[in-house]
Amino acid sequence: MTTITVQLGASQADEVLRRMREDQIRRDAAKAGGASGSGQ
Repeated sequence: MTTITVQLGASQADEVLRRMREDQIRRDAAKAGGASGSGQ
C-alpha cells in the first residue's frame, strides 16, 4: 500500500513540475515575443 502511495505522489510531483516548466516556457516566450502574441 505504501508503494502505491509513493508512486502516486511521485507521478503527481512529476505532473506539477511539468506544468511549472511549461508555464515558465510560455512566460519566457511571451517576454521574448513582446506584445505581438506570436506565441499563440
